[in-house]
Amino acid sequence: MIITARSKLNRNDMLHETCESTKEFLNEKTKTERKKIGQFFTSEPAARFMGRLFDPKYERIRIADPGAGTGLLTASVIDYLADSGKNISLVVDMFENDDNVLPVLKKNILRWRQLADSKGLMLEVNLIEENFITANQLKWHNGFYSGEYDFIISNPPYKKIQKTALEARIMDKIVYGQPNLYFLFMAMASNLLKPEGEMVFIVPRSWTSGLYFKAFREYFLNQMRIDLVHQFVSRKKVFDHEDVLQETVIVKATKTECGKSKLIISSSNSINDFSEPMLLHVPYDLCVEQQGDRYIYLPIDEEEIEILKAMKTFDATLESIGFHMKTGPTVDFRSQDAIHDNPEDDDCPLLWSQHFSSGQIRFPRSDLSGQYISSSQRALLINNDNYLFVKRFSSKEEKRRLQPAIFLEMLIDNYKTFSAENHLNYITNTHGGLDVQEVYGLYVIFNSTMWDRYYRILNGSTQVNATECNGLPMPDIETVRRLGDRMKKEKILSTEVCDRILKEELRGFRRREDDIVRAGYARKSAV
Repeated sequence: MIITARSKLNRNDMLHETCESTKEFLNEKTKTERKKIGQFFTSEPAARFMGRLFDPKYERIRIADPGAGTGLLTASVIDYLADSGKNISLVVDMFENDDNVLPVLKKNILRWRQLADSKGLMLEVNLIEENFITANQLKWHNGFYSGEYDFIISNPPYKKIQKTALEARIMDKIVYGQPNLYFLFMAMASNLLKPEGEMVFIVPRSWTSGLYFKAFREYFLNQMRIDLVHQFVSRKKVFDHEDVLQETVIVKATKTECGKSKLIISSSNSINDFSEPMLLHVPYDLCVEQQGDRYIYLPIDEEEIEILKAMKTFDATLESIGFHMKTGPTVDFRSQDAIHDNPEDDDCPLLWSQHFSSGQIRFPRSDLSGQYISSSQRALLINNDNYLFVKRFSSKEEKRRLQPAIFLEMLIDNYKTFSAENHLNYITNTHGGLDVQEVYGLYVIFNSTMWDRYYRILNGSTQVNATECNGLPMPDIETVRRLGDRMKKEKILSTEVCDRILKEELRGFRRREDDIVRAGYARKSAV
C-alpha cells in the first residue's frame, strides 16, 4: 500500500508535532513489546541534529526513511529544508511495516499536510508498508543499479536475526556470524543512494570493529566516505523512554570515490548539548583503516589522537610476536552438573572474574561458590602453566576496559589442569603457557593507561574481544621481556608503576607520546 500526500509546507515545526504523537504512542507500549521488534525511538534533539546534517544541492530531492517508525527523522529533514529558504521539491519514501506504529505514522503524515500552506517546500510522501530489505532485494542483486536517493536517514531496528532469516540470505555477502538488522539496513541504504548521495544513521557503535562486521565494513567503506561521526559520552537519553545500554553513534557518510583528508568526530555529553558539540578534525587515514580489518577508531579529544599516532608506530601485533588470546571455555549454565562448591576426587580449579585481586589471580576464595569443576570435562580444561588473564566484561562506570591479572602455575601446583569461566580471556603462546617474564611484560602493557585508552578508542562496548586484542599493536618480543624483568622487581602491580616502566623503557618514542602516558593516567576517562 502506498499513501501519497502532496502539499506545500510552511516553516511550522513538524518535528515537535511528531514527537508529541510519538510520546502518546510510547506511553501505550511496554519496553518489552518494542524490544521484540528492535524498536527504539530517537529523541527530539537527536532527530533535529540528524536532520540538519544533509547538504541540499538540488531543487528536487528524493529521500528514503527506512524503518520510519512514527516519522520523527523525516519530520526533522522537512523542518530543516523548510527553514533553508531554498525552493526545493521534496519526495520522501517511508518504509514501515509494523502494524502497531503505522496508524501513528499515517496520522503524522496527514498532520504534515494540515500544516502546509502556499509557501515553502513542495512535498510528496510515499508510505511503503513493506520490509525495507525484501522490498529492495532486486536492486541489491542488480549489478547495473546505480541508486535513486539523494538522502537516506534512518534509525533502523536493532535486532539480531538468524543467518537463515530472509534478510540475511538476501544480503549473505556481508554476513558473518549472527547478523543484526541495523547493519543490513546501512548496507542496503548505501546501495540505494545515488552517486554523491548522503546518508545519516543513528546506530550502535559495534560495527566499527569486530570480526562479525568485517565483511560489512569492507563493503560499506569501499563505496561510502564517512564525513562525520557523533558520539554520546553518556549511553542514556539518546532514545526517548528507553535505557539502551550500548554505545550509540550518529554517522553521516557520502557515496563517493573522492577521498577526504579529515574526518569530523563530534561528541556531546547528552541529548541536551547538541548546540555546542565538541568537534575534532582528525586525519581520515588515522581513523579509518584502508586495509586489513578496516577498523574505525573514534577518539574523543586531542590526547586520544596522539595516542592513536603513538600506537601506529608499532609494527607488531600480539599475534605476530607469538602470543594469542583465547576465551575461557566453561559456560556455567551449560556445565552446572560438573561445577562444585567443594573439591571432589577428580576436580580441578575453575577460575572466575572474582578471583582477580590487585593484578593477580587469588585462588581459592572463601566467599565464592563453584570454584571447582570435574576433570572429566576434558574439552574445558587448560594445562596448568603461566598465563595473563584479562576480564572480558566491565561495567560502563569502571575506569578501565583492560583489566589483567597474573596467573603463575605455582598458584595451584598440585593440579595439572584447571578451567576458566567464559567471562575471562587468557593469553598463551604457540607452545602453551608463557615465560614468567612474558606474563609480567604483557601485564605492564595491558595494565597501562595508553593501551587501555587505545582499546576504548577502538571498541566502544564493555566487552574485551579476543580477536581485537590479538591484533593490538605491540612492541617487539624482546621489549616485552624487558618490561617483564622490570615489573617482577616491583612490589606494587599498579597502573602508575606500569606507566612509569613503559615510559622509561620505550625511550625511542617521541617526547609527546611519553607525555601522553603520564598525562593519561591523571586524566579521568570521559568514556
